[in-house]
Amino acid sequence: MESFGEQSICVDHIAGSDWSLKQQSGQSLNLDSFGASCHEHECHREKGLTLRFGNYTVVCPFVGGNKQITFESVLGQLSGHIYCPPCSSVCEDTFCDFFSHSVDVEPEEDLIAEEEMMRGKETQTQFPDIPDAKMEPNVSAFKQPDRNCAYQSKDRFTMSTIVVQIFAYVIWGHMSRARPSQ
Repeated sequence: MESFGEQSICVDHIAGSDWSLKQQSGQSLNLDSFGASCHEHECHREKGLTLRFGNYTVVCPFVGGNKQITFESVLGQLSGHIYCPPCSSVCEDTFCDFFSHSVDVEPEEDLIAEEEMMRGKETQTQFPDIPDAKMEPNVSAFKQPDRNCAYQSKDRFTMSTIVVQIFAYVIWGHMSRARPSQ
């Protein structure tokens, strides 16, 4: 689900958005403690910034912001919310200009929120489906190919950590059931 390398960027998960993995067995795992994940990105002239989650492509809002993610993987259904960076913070302006005429926003509010985020302040934001959610973007982590996107939010692990843990849990479960009792 994650990708690390030159074409990857790391995005923060929206605090309080109930990240979860619903396994095919019916079990549900709470992934709220995982504060960020890194994904291959692409800049499209028609779509702006897109992120790859496994085999799924997510189109980010031009001005950035909350984006709900729900998709199926070999581990089950993963769902939660990410903070997409503004297109212009990752892509060249030529990829983002197309959208500047088609998006109707309140420039003062967006500019104030963006300036506060750039100064490292936490911005209180209301999302219709997540009451009192707080955006905690780490703007410096949006694009850092020299670090191969090995970014971890404050005391939180990236999604790859949970994938490794789930894989180990599944393998251990199969191995313990396959062993003959002595």
